[in-house]
Amino acid sequence: MKFSVSREQFLHGLNLTSRAVSTNNTLPILANILLHSEGNKLYFQSTNLEISIRYFIQTDIQNEGKITIPARLFQNYVNLLHDDEISIHVANGDTINVISNNSKTQIKGIPAQDFPQTPTVERQFELEVPAKKLAEGITQVVFSAATGNARPILSGVFLRGQKNELKLVATNSYRLSEKKITLEKPLDTELQAIVPARTMQELGRIIADSSEKIVTIIVSDNQILFKVGNVELTSRLIDGMFPNYEQLIPKNAKSNAKVEKSSILQDVKRVNLFARENNNNIKVKFNPEESKIHITTEATQIGTEEANILANIEGEENEISLNSEFFLDILNALPAGELHLSVTDKFAPILIKHKDMSDYLHIIMPLRI
Repeated sequence: MKFSVSREQFLHGLNLTSRAVSTNNTLPILANILLHSEGNKLYFQSTNLEISIRYFIQTDIQNEGKITIPARLFQNYVNLLHDDEISIHVANGDTINVISNNSKTQIKGIPAQDFPQTPTVERQFELEVPAKKLAEGITQVVFSAATGNARPILSGVFLRGQKNELKLVATNSYRLSEKKITLEKPLDTELQAIVPARTMQELGRIIADSSEKIVTIIVSDNQILFKVGNVELTSRLIDGMFPNYEQLIPKNAKSNAKVEKSSILQDVKRVNLFARENNNNIKVKFNPEESKIHITTEATQIGTEEANILANIEGEENEISLNSEFFLDILNALPAGELHLSVTDKFAPILIKHKDMSDYLHIIMPLRI
């Protein structure tokens, strides 16, 4: 195996694929990146046995071959090189020679035959999704997924495709986010898949680093493949049925408020300083007579706080107790502009929308005091 490559291109490939590298000491090869040269392409591949990232660049290949390289060591070493181009060739089976104008080193690799094979994703569904919309959806949804292992189906993002629409949904049973994305090519049959939240977060980073306009998604029974230009992200799917969440979304709110994000965000942050001492419990009161939203926390050992925010409120007076951290998460996830808050009573969830985002909603379950 022998090739010459731009240092910048090579480092980009290392940085990209290293995000799926595992630190599992029981399988040392998972800390390596597989390099595979073929034709005029150099492939990078990594896996932690849950997700796999594959990427390729076009470069000058003198001899084809495969070898796995220690990811962290190679990243650090190549990052410290000053030359624009480097030459790499493998000798004596697993010795990797890295040569540039001002340096020469030898690094031990592990034979490629020991590297785990990435499962082939048998095409049952294939769809194309606008990259920008998908990235927005990931940002606005993934934070609602559960972080523990108590209920695995809640630790992922639910993808549901029907005709010209793809929904992204995540919930930890205390809050829920839903994003709708319009598809240019309709689906013939309904798609349902639960993708691990970490996979979706990684996909969001890949899209952010890319100029591609379309993401191709291929789904099988237990695997999913995302293609973003020269990058392929493969992941297992979470087995199980996602909860019937639509029945939780409030339909007939008794109190509706319109408020600017810039007005409410700083106030919630301020109240949250004190709410942390009270299990993040805050009370949100809608006062239509005063055209104000009152946000308070009960007295704690460090003090108390009350914020009064001007808002356009329709309907009756209402009050609900919320987790302040959950409230801040959704406020931070939404762009600047007018927010719509809807409450039925203290036992029903609060519904949060954005004036300019008819394709998105978020609900937070009330705290029971």
